[in-house]
Amino acid sequence: MVESTHSRQDVARELDYLDRSYGGGGAANAVTISFFRSNISPENINDVSAESFLGQAVLINYRRPGTVEFTDTYIFDAVLAPPSLANAPADRLLNNYIARTGPFRRQVRGREFSVTGVYYCQQNSHTHVCAHACLRMAVNSLALKAVELTADDINVHLGIAPPITGLQLSQITDILSKVAGAYSAIIDCSTLPPPLFVSALAAYIESGFIALLVFTTAGSTEHVVTVFGHARNSDQWHPQAIPAYGGPSSAPYLPGSAWISQFLIHDDNFGPYYTLSTRALTEIASVKAHYIIPVLPFAPTIPPHLAEIFGSILLQNNLPALLRLGKESGLTI
Repeated sequence: MVESTHSRQDVARELDYLDRSYGGGGAANAVTISFFRSNISPENINDVSAESFLGQAVLINYRRPGTVEFTDTYIFDAVLAPPSLANAPADRLLNNYIARTGPFRRQVRGREFSVTGVYYCQQNSHTHVCAHACLRMAVNSLALKAVELTADDINVHLGIAPPITGLQLSQITDILSKVAGAYSAIIDCSTLPPPLFVSALAAYIESGFIALLVFTTAGSTEHVVTVFGHARNSDQWHPQAIPAYGGPSSAPYLPGSAWISQFLIHDDNFGPYYTLSTRALTEIASVKAHYIIPVLPFAPTIPPHLAEIFGSILLQNNLPALLRLGKESGLTI
């Protein structure tokens, strides 16, 4: 179902802001594309079941002043249900884990529908860039604000104007703390070996949070993506086999991240619900993880990746005593 969406207040605000940034006199076309899983045509919107609604995306085409064809095309916002299998929970696909999904309400031909998913949007490379998009994806998916965060909100708070080439780390954390009311821990990946920052990212995701991952490609291009889940493969051979063949003392503790093969991400350039291989972060020379920025509703007493280590220490120290206690009491542990 395709509808004009110029009447939506946030879309009108986006178009006005974009046009003013180019000096005015441009033209735009904004449409809402709604997706259904139903045999009933959405033209008869009242006959469509609420459960058949899969999501919605707002597509903007903008023509800069003095041009004939559209020059900027991007997804202003979108909420799509996570991929799933028939007769399986809506937020699971095989061994995929999604840390956080939120309920979103969207209008289709005057009727309100609800969909559970992870918020997605794209940059237009002029009034907002990838950092804006990832901030909006994280903040809106976590429902940290009563009203969905927009790129204009970010720029107004920071006091910056187009053309915008990027956001500094301090600006990202400022938006998270002062606009979204979130606590943002920062992990500098350059100070850690790859297995440790992969474990840290995995621990925050498994704790039910969303994180921004900043990395460089080709040596200089810096990019940020929103990480909201992972794919775990319990059948992977190397986490246990390699330490075992190398001698048991070589790995007294194996983090849960050893069995994570992919992180689930939104990339504002390529699209939603992609997977990012952990090998890309640990073994591809041209990809260098820079920062992990978990977006948290509160400051944790113990960071999740450290809690996992402390838990392993407690188990190693106490399991022998528990085993002896079990044998003495006749219990099987």
